[in-house]
Amino acid sequence: MVLGDDTGTTLLCRTLWFIGDIGVLERESRGLLEGLTWIKSLGFSNVVFEVDAKGVVDVLQRREEIWTKVGRIIRASKAILDSKPCFRVQFVSRQANVVVHVFARASTSYASPTIWVEPLDFVWYSVLRRTQKPFFGFIMEKTKQYCRKESIDRLSALPDDILCHILSFLPTKLSVATSILSRRWRFLWAHVPNLDFDSENHGRESKIDERSFFDIIYRVMSLYKVENMDTFSLCFIRMSQSQLETCIDAAVIRNVKNISLIAPNNFPSVSLPCCILTCKTLVDLTLYNIWDMPMSGDISLPALKRLCLDSVFYDTAGSLPHLLSGCPVLDELIVERTDADTGCFYISSPTLKRLMFSSYFDNTDEFEREAYTVEIDTPALSYLHVYSRTRYEYVSVGSLTSLIEADVDLEYVSPMETDDLLFRSTLEFVGRLCNVKCLKLSIGWMEVPDSEFSALNVKFHNLTKLEIAPDWRFISNFLENADNLEVLMIRTADEYLKYWIEPKQVPTCLLLHLGTVRIDQFGCTEPEFNMVRYILRNAKVLKRMEIYTESHGIDLKEKFVALKIISLFQRGSEACELAFH
Repeated sequence: MVLGDDTGTTLLCRTLWFIGDIGVLERESRGLLEGLTWIKSLGFSNVVFEVDAKGVVDVLQRREEIWTKVGRIIRASKAILDSKPCFRVQFVSRQANVVVHVFARASTSYASPTIWVEPLDFVWYSVLRRTQKPFFGFIMEKTKQYCRKESIDRLSALPDDILCHILSFLPTKLSVATSILSRRWRFLWAHVPNLDFDSENHGRESKIDERSFFDIIYRVMSLYKVENMDTFSLCFIRMSQSQLETCIDAAVIRNVKNISLIAPNNFPSVSLPCCILTCKTLVDLTLYNIWDMPMSGDISLPALKRLCLDSVFYDTAGSLPHLLSGCPVLDELIVERTDADTGCFYISSPTLKRLMFSSYFDNTDEFEREAYTVEIDTPALSYLHVYSRTRYEYVSVGSLTSLIEADVDLEYVSPMETDDLLFRSTLEFVGRLCNVKCLKLSIGWMEVPDSEFSALNVKFHNLTKLEIAPDWRFISNFLENADNLEVLMIRTADEYLKYWIEPKQVPTCLLLHLGTVRIDQFGCTEPEFNMVRYILRNAKVLKRMEIYTESHGIDLKEKFVALKIISLFQRGSEACELAFH
């Protein structure tokens, strides 16, 4: 990663290492996420991120969610971009990004990831190496020595606790492999606080069986010296229920704080080991594709703060409430639901502050139109994310007086026919978000009847940032009811949902607060022009409006005509800048 100023001068460089067999798209996505995180931590606010991996940029700009490991990395990147409106990601060719690749090659001379504050030597080294002229031979040799100076000595001089910390970032297979380096390294891995077992890393080509994989874990645990573990991660292809319980019990005995348990999709049902549910030291628990979440029995997780339940099958509707009842200090809950196991889904916790709920199982069969209900009772919640691709799913919430930020995406899989109960439920849910400061809302195909829409008459007094992509009547409604709105981001909807209706009187937010407007997927239609005209004319303190046209279906001539039309619109703010892309 290379940080430069607006003149092209390189200021700071940083390298990171990714260990293991990682695909190109995942590697590039991780690189972007690390770059965003790094720059955010440095306190910069207006940054353009140039990426030479077009696949990453394309995925980042896609509207639909991707539910893979890469998709999770992209969602984390989008979250940072949403929190930093002046961060932008754009594609550049590999030839234009040569400085980054220069440092990538130079970084191999170092024994660990590095941050360079005087990177010029490495640039000269690469340039001079390419010249192949004798005149530069002496300088090249000196620069090469500088690049490799004391790289091995620095690693050898580190104390054991630092080396164990470094090894904790590696899969256990690689960590144990360092035992062959020297006598000092022979049992160093046994003091690493993290253990990460992945059966694919232990012999996918040789088709490792459940017995040999379990034997590997057993031998490692028998030599393991740590009494208070930080993390135990287990991703397995083949393992019996008794073997799984033995592995988890070994971690629980060592006072483990974090457990990640991942079973394959095509594996026979695996029940949750009971010892997990009474682990007194557990702080973070991640479960993937685990079956038979119990609705009875002892549950005592007094230290658990974060719980992730991905593709977990519940015995009954009371299974999740029973689990949450034993988590008295739970702070964050992530639920990804991929199966219609129960018709009613309850989430209740008096301490929960962050909730991410996703539902994307297919129930579109014409003969199976069962309704599904999600009920949320979390009075202390400050962040809410709801993502649904499930038809006939009704979401209801209790009091949300502490809610600060919400991200709601109800992109139903196909156009909905008349369903007054669903319309009313959706509008009531949106009305319950009235205390948020930041709101991201997408209702997808739903076209709410006027008779139902008029019921949404709730004031959003705290709302300062709104990103919206539903029926356009929501836009007018929010402008009228969010008096303190400062940032408005609009992703245009489908043609039949573009009903722009001017507010009866100029909203307070346009007169006093709205400073930034961004419109994506602009289609150059008459309703869109009418909306832009109204905002430009009445927004008295507007500083900037950005309009991004659709990537397909609009040629250069149409874009030029659209720019000319919008440029002639009256502007209520003399300081307003217009950017048309």
